[in-house]
Amino acid sequence: MAGTTLFAIGCLARCLPWWPVTVVGAVVAGVGLPWTLVAAVTAVQTHTPSALLGRVSATANTAMFGPLVAAIPLGSAAVHLGARPPLLAAVAICLSAAAATSDGRARPRHGCPSRSSPGIGRSVRSTPSTSANRDNGGPSP
Repeated sequence: MAGTTLFAIGCLARCLPWWPVTVVGAVVAGVGLPWTLVAAVTAVQTHTPSALLGRVSATANTAMFGPLVAAIPLGSAAVHLGARPPLLAAVAICLSAAAATSDGRARPRHGCPSRSSPGIGRSVRSTPSTSANRDNGGPSP
C-alpha cells in the first residue's frame, strides 16, 4: 500500500508547474510503482501452494500487466485532454485502491513461512559422485 501511495504522490507532484518538483515526482513514482509490483509478486509466491504456483503467477501477471493493453491507446487519447486530468485520474485511482485495501488497523508482520510447508525451507545438498571420491583418494562405496 505504501508503494501505491508513493506512486499517487509522484503523479500529484508531476502536476505542478515547477520543474524540480516534477523531477522529484518522477523519482517518487519510479520508486512507488516497482515497490507495489514487487510486493504483489512476492505475496503471490509466498502465499500460493507450490502445486498451483505457475497458474496463480500467470494469472497475477495478467492481472497486473494486462491493463497496459488498454492503457496505451487510452493514454494516447488522453494527451488531447492536457497533462493534468489524466494524472489526477491516476491519483484518484491509486488513492482509492489504497483506501479500499486499508482497514485502518496495523497488521502484524508474518515471519518466514512454516518449515513444514511443502517446497519451503528445503535445502538441496550436493553430494560428490562416487567416481570423484575414488579419483581424489576419498572413501570408496
